[in-house]
Amino acid sequence: MKATRPHLRILTFVLVALALGTLSPKSADAQPAYVGAIVWAQWTPNSWYHGRIDRTCPGGLHIQFDDGDAACRSFAQIAVDQGARTVRPNARVLAPWRNGRFYPGRVVTRFPNGLYQVRFDDGAVSSVPLRSLRTIGH
Repeated sequence: MKATRPHLRILTFVLVALALGTLSPKSADAQPAYVGAIVWAQWTPNSWYHGRIDRTCPGGLHIQFDDGDAACRSFAQIAVDQGARTVRPNARVLAPWRNGRFYPGRVVTRFPNGLYQVRFDDGAVSSVPLRSLRTIGH
């Protein structure tokens, strides 16, 4: 029986993901995505849904969505469902809109009252507390 070396498999996955451009080390604020994590993942452009990472797949991580659908998504299409600990200006985030749904955007600034101004990809702007932001792309 061949001995398994999980650390080598993980390292190989990370190196392949970096080479393919599906792993983005740019977002220092992002929570790390891992097998078993509860996440928001992009289904189609501007449509993000809740699910769980159940395994790795070519080009990223496999998401089992809460509604039963499943798909492989790159790290840039995944946000761990955990409130951000810190977010810098220009960070990619998912933030709730007035309808309660999460949409992608970028942090513009942090206000003295602790709210963050987010400019959504469609150009709309909203002020959101840190605990409601989900960082994208790690």
